Amino acid sequence: GELDAVLQKLVGLKPGIALHGAATLAGTVEANPAGTVAMDLSLRAENIAAIEAARRYDIDKAIEVKLKGAWDGPTKTLTADSVSLNSSFATMTGRGGATAGGEIRDTSLQIDADLEKLAGKLRTFLEDPPLLGGTVRADVKAAGQAMSATIAFKGLKVETIGPLDATLRHEGNLDTGAHSVRLESGKPATVQITAQVKKDDLRADFKAESDLEALIALFPGKMQIKPVGPATLAGRLVKQGGRMKIEQGTLATGAVTAAF
Repeated sequence: GELDAVLQKLVGLKPGIALHGAATLAGTVEANPAGTVAMDLSLRAENIAAIEAARRYDIDKAIEVKLKGAWDGPTKTLTADSVSLNSSFATMTGRGGATAGGEIRDTSLQIDADLEKLAGKLRTFLEDPPLLGGTVRADVKAAGQAMSATIAFKGLKVETIGPLDATLRHEGNLDTGAHSVRLESGKPATVQITAQVKKDDLRADFKAESDLEALIALFPGKMQIKPVGPATLAGRLVKQGGRMKIEQGTLATGAVTAAF
């Protein structure tokens, strides 16, 4: 009905497809006069399926999200003792908290997803589903103003690109504005970015090293050029106000080096 029409516009639902299932919200919420609220909640959707004419396409037997935590009114602090997601294609576990002033309490989050399984389920009800493959694991940690994240891809495929094993690492501090990002994917590419971010200003030193033959192999039939060996791209990206420019840029391939 109306929900299917909204979903068709919002997420590209196939014409003639209807989503079916049962959802249950259970748990407790307790408030006391001191201004604190404790919660233990579970949202569970079961027997999720896409229905097209007389055909039924099962999407997932159950997807469940759980949250156990509290809100402290006097200190304006939200704490999650535990938060979790369970499904046939992805899981998530975490804990943490934050204050209204922006201070992050000891927080951690771990996500595991099978992208091929996810893509298979999206194909049942999306008109133009993405072509995905591989798995991903994300580990995120934060405390105070410091944060770090590690995202590992195994056999990653996006449309016709891949498969690729890669690891993305980030360390940063919101107070100092210092951030470091490193992408490692073996021969295809290694990228290192060290940045300083302050309001509207950005200064980032970058360096990318690649074996062009291995990189081009990730794009079968897309890049009709002959590999010329290892290549290095380096420089500094500067943004002040609304202007962005590259300083000290160099591109080196073999014995040839070009500045820009």
